[in-house]
Amino acid sequence: MATANRLAWLADVTTDDLALVGIDLPEAGQPASVALAGWAGEYDVDLERVHDCLTFLQTGPHMLLTPTPLALLTYSPRLRTFRASFDLDFPEELHDASFARAGAWLTVLSSEVGELPTHAGHWLSASVGAEGLEGPNAGVVAWAQMYASVLVHRGIADLLGENTLSNYERRMCGAVWRCAAHALR
Repeated sequence: MATANRLAWLADVTTDDLALVGIDLPEAGQPASVALAGWAGEYDVDLERVHDCLTFLQTGPHMLLTPTPLALLTYSPRLRTFRASFDLDFPEELHDASFARAGAWLTVLSSEVGELPTHAGHWLSASVGAEGLEGPNAGVVAWAQMYASVLVHRGIADLLGENTLSNYERRMCGAVWRCAAHALR
């Protein structure tokens, strides 16, 4: 597929999308897509990789899961929207994000985290499977699974003790499962 067709979503990027992610608004008469592409070039972000990551997230109950900073992105096939979280925050503007808005957000994130996942098994990806959350980030996946067990089996909380998960870890796991639920819609 030609690059122009693969990156057709760029044409849908708006000045509101740019403002949301902190990219300077384009000069008068310049499309928002040109400003985003210019920003991506300046920060060595591969927009085709951004596109491939968004497309990967659409192929199943997958999630972008970056540990530092904690950033999550999932896609709901029923709602046909993306949901993003950054450092435990769920901005309303990223609650039901379009491909273009998610692409703008992911472009900025990519400048911080590097290579984005385009397949299951990438160190920044996780998937919701029959056994729960699966992925190579063993630390976050283990905490998320423990958190889910505590919620499903409230009696296990007594066995684990109240100090098993810190407040931050509980909030982090809650954010992970909130995004996973979006991917399962």
